[in-house]
Amino acid sequence: MATITNLNQTSPDQLKRIIEDNRITIKKTDSTRYQIICPECDKPEAYIYFNQGSRVIQCNRRENCNFSQSLWDYIAERRGYSNKDMTRYVNEMTGYKFKDFVNEQEGSFTNANDVHKEQKAPEPLEKVTTDKPIRTQEEIAEEREFFKHCHQIFTNCLQEQDNEQVAFSLRYLKEDRGYNDKQITSFKLGFFPDEDKFILLLINAGYSKEKGKQLIEQYFLGIVNINKHQKTDEETKNRITFTWFDTRGDVVGFSTRKPIDDEKIKPKYVNNTGLGKADHLFNLTKETKGKDIVIVEGQFDALGGTYFAFHQEEMKRYHFVAISGNNISERQVSCLKALNCVRVILLLDNDEAGRKGAIQTAEKLIAAGISPDIASIPKDCQCKDIDELIRKYKNDIDGQYPDLKEILDTAKKYETAVNNPEKLMEAPKTNNSELDPELQELLNQIEHDRIAHHKETLDIFKYAKRIKEIRTRVVGQNIALNKKNDPNFIALNNIYSDIREYNNLLSSDETEDKPYNCEQFLEEILKNTNNGLKTGFLELDEHITIQPSSLAFIAGRPSHGKTTMMLNILRNMLEDKNNKDKAFLFYSYEETRSDILIKIILSVANDSGLEQELERAGVEGVNLRQKALNNFKNHPLCVRENEGGKMSELNSKLGNAYDKVNSWIKEGRLEILTPKSSTESLSTAIIERCMDFKEEEQLNDQEQQIKQKEVKKEVAAVFIDYVQKLTTEEERVNRQQEIQRICHTLLSTALDKRVATSIILGAQVNRNVMSFDTLTLDNMREAGDIEQDANLVLGVWNDQAGEIDWLLAKLGELKEKEKMCNLELNDLGGKRIDPNKVKKGLTNITDAIKTTQDKSVKSLKIKVLKNRNGQNNLIFELEGHLNRYFIGDTFNTRKNYQQKT
Repeated sequence: MATITNLNQTSPDQLKRIIEDNRITIKKTDSTRYQIICPECDKPEAYIYFNQGSRVIQCNRRENCNFSQSLWDYIAERRGYSNKDMTRYVNEMTGYKFKDFVNEQEGSFTNANDVHKEQKAPEPLEKVTTDKPIRTQEEIAEEREFFKHCHQIFTNCLQEQDNEQVAFSLRYLKEDRGYNDKQITSFKLGFFPDEDKFILLLINAGYSKEKGKQLIEQYFLGIVNINKHQKTDEETKNRITFTWFDTRGDVVGFSTRKPIDDEKIKPKYVNNTGLGKADHLFNLTKETKGKDIVIVEGQFDALGGTYFAFHQEEMKRYHFVAISGNNISERQVSCLKALNCVRVILLLDNDEAGRKGAIQTAEKLIAAGISPDIASIPKDCQCKDIDELIRKYKNDIDGQYPDLKEILDTAKKYETAVNNPEKLMEAPKTNNSELDPELQELLNQIEHDRIAHHKETLDIFKYAKRIKEIRTRVVGQNIALNKKNDPNFIALNNIYSDIREYNNLLSSDETEDKPYNCEQFLEEILKNTNNGLKTGFLELDEHITIQPSSLAFIAGRPSHGKTTMMLNILRNMLEDKNNKDKAFLFYSYEETRSDILIKIILSVANDSGLEQELERAGVEGVNLRQKALNNFKNHPLCVRENEGGKMSELNSKLGNAYDKVNSWIKEGRLEILTPKSSTESLSTAIIERCMDFKEEEQLNDQEQQIKQKEVKKEVAAVFIDYVQKLTTEEERVNRQQEIQRICHTLLSTALDKRVATSIILGAQVNRNVMSFDTLTLDNMREAGDIEQDANLVLGVWNDQAGEIDWLLAKLGELKEKEKMCNLELNDLGGKRIDPNKVKKGLTNITDAIKTTQDKSVKSLKIKVLKNRNGQNNLIFELEGHLNRYFIGDTFNTRKNYQQKT
């Protein structure tokens, strides 16, 4: 029976099993090699060949990485295995029996160090098993319990100050690194004991001797072997333990460190078997929730920043995690994305590798939809990392050097940092001295209010008027100047978001972290009288409801009727008797308020003969909207004096519709509002309006009578046309990230307990949607975040507009061909363009467009692209009189509904 003695004897499948067991990601396989993620630079440009004699990891990024190491040595170093251990491991992984190479006379292992280097042809191998068993839930629970005991053992061992081995590590932590006992305890550091003592401590914890030995070999064999080889030199043993937790508070593994800073003594850090540094973020604990995440390189950096930094009270908003290198891995990005953290700051080491790593890490985060800030340690501090910065300047009382908080507070967006790389190394300056005096006074007042009303939310609207006055003046004083890095604009842009975040943190309910129970469920459904809103379209309402505290989107191509659809849903909701005490807000970022109001009036009028009546009355205009506006403009009630001397009577149908809409406005049920400068200010305005109603609910009868002229009704829905027109105050790398921020802000607004309303937004789909079949969620512009945040998405399609879109696209193609013919470039690639055919085609397409435009097409199709509370991809048909801004149910729908009722 033979034994595998080197990796050259493995088959491609066996080699793959070993590669994956060591958490090396295989990206691609061809006939000769595996393409892998390089373990050094984390780029998918390394290879391991399996059709050649050697099994070597070779990275092709020669200018930047050039990592090259035999797979055998890489695994042995990572796991701390001797060659004998490696031989055993490889045979177990490939399913063959391990055979010791024994000297028969002496009975000793003689060739363990050279056996894997032999290149002789292998003997036939006896197969034992092929599959690596999948861990059961019991095994996972056993590992979790074992790690819990290990953490307790390690931390207890570090308290044994009489032990000289422990004392050596403590001297390093206290004297060399400057930590005290309290900080060492908060870091949850421990001491890794020798194997015999480790077994004894496991026995005391309830394990048998055999089970203890088995678990140590399973998880800590590499660390035990390294420490055994260093028989006397305590400084070369991996003694100091770092415990890795997950966000639930469970232990996921350990890493150990030598109690010395000598870079020549390696490996400095060794993880337990099964803990890959690229799989987790160190210090990503349950305390991370709700905080700004700061990404650093080393484990001491993460612990020092979180628990040791100066101004500890102000530092509580930050939580530091380590990527254990200078380049984040794909799995670490996934861990970070799962947190949905508000802000991510990169603060890697102050060297060339750290600066390059920050850029590479930022690009990976941006690709995953996370827009990071970049902070840097100033060059004149002469500190390699933040751990050294904290320890070196912990007694800097005079503030000669910036502390960690200053560095983080002045972190720049990734784009700014890349465009100004020299500024990354500059010491951050305190902005307070540069602030506008009135702005500084306002900030001081906010801080005073926060301290005076401890643990009470700040009234954001108390400061709104002053903020607007200061912003108006500061903008006027800096017209045409670069405001990007101006501290006044940075402060003004951050005031609202910072106050909102502060209030959210204060008002967060601790009970929400407790399991939900049936009593709460019954209590909530009894309290909840809001069953959602109906669109007013009979067949559609049988399948969908616009839920409170949610985002709904009306999506369509330009000119297909999405705005008209939104206005008709608004009209239907206003006419619904169930909403008689409700208010509806409309913000248009595409049209003026007068345009929106006249369209609502025309929608209410809903008369096919209105345009002809206005023409007979001599009212001019190119379309119904213009004629209606002119009819109002020339009416005696609208103007005091008419230069032409002609007064026209207001059309009765138009007048009745006007009176109805005017009553909605006077009753406070319809509010057409001025669009805000940003999504953040829009969110603030919505919250302020909803809070106005809640405040009036609390007034007594006498106070309500005094305020009856300004009655505010409860907001049932907010309409915004349309989402791609919105902007955000935060700097973003691309439009998709900006849409992500916009959707997140609006969803947070809808979910806010002070609001709890429906927000209905228009949304454009891509122009490459040329048919009803291609009207899908994927084809919405920047669809990813809309799809994620939306509760409901309705797609609107107009066959007539779709046909015109297709004809216009063809017309554009023919015009390009006509240009080529005129330039005598009509003979390309051997295929000649016939000028006569092009000319005839242009005529035909132009005629077809006119014919299509003259058609009286009433059909409007609605597709349910997403319905979180019902079925998707349902299709409905409505009557769409878009020329008079009216959409209604079809005749058959109305007839069927009458028969049912």
